[in-house]
Amino acid sequence: MKFHAPPAQVTRVDLAGDEIDVSLQGASGTSGTLVVTWNGPSGNSDIVNTSKAVGSYTFNPALGTLVAGQYTGVTAQWLGANATFSNNFDVLGTYLHTQYNSPAESQCSGGSATAYLTSGPSACAWNSVSLVQQFITQAWINGSGITNNYGPCQEYLAGCSPPTGGNQNYFREVGTITPGCGSPNNFLSATSVAVDVFSSNHPLKCGDQVLIVGLGTGVGTVKTATDSCPACNGAAHIDDYNTSNACSLGTLGNFQTIRINR
Repeated sequence: MKFHAPPAQVTRVDLAGDEIDVSLQGASGTSGTLVVTWNGPSGNSDIVNTSKAVGSYTFNPALGTLVAGQYTGVTAQWLGANATFSNNFDVLGTYLHTQYNSPAESQCSGGSATAYLTSGPSACAWNSVSLVQQFITQAWINGSGITNNYGPCQEYLAGCSPPTGGNQNYFREVGTITPGCGSPNNFLSATSVAVDVFSSNHPLKCGDQVLIVGLGTGVGTVKTATDSCPACNGAAHIDDYNTSNACSLGTLGNFQTIRINR
């Protein structure tokens, strides 16, 4: 039996590029009402509903207006026939996006205070050192930092007992700062984020990709979850890594956030 393609076909869905391609096939001059919809929660959401003739078209689907929930793809209807393109993504809703980094002690100001460093994890011998107090606070909050005299360090919570007198001021000296997610997600960059990866009720896990609508140029920015954010606590909160070595960073804001890779 010969297969006949439907007159309307969705040929490409590019969420990060904010583009959907539709091809309409038929005799020259044929036209009709084209309806393109998302397949998602609360019924289908129109992407376009207008008269179109035979040809190829690209539409911009306005991702910022989508209601939260799981989507399975796009359907195009033209001349009484339907065609569906599968594309699974999850609109998480509006998330607060804060920022964290690995601050440099040289960028911090104020007086000094006692901190404790170890090369760990086998020996766990703590050395008392003097570091800028603001740096100690920011490195503990952010999980890592670059000291003036001892190189990179990371907040140290596992493998060693806290030092006597230690209170959010003890760190492991490291050669390379690594995030909370294991390989292959063990990187920190301008396109990585930290989420509550260990919470059973959080929709994002290590390796998930998110499209942050309205952040950066174009429709938004795609980032990968590579780190743990204890302060996110299962809430609608993502911590975006910044490669700046400033002592503190401001909040990015609230953005429609879409999980795009599962």
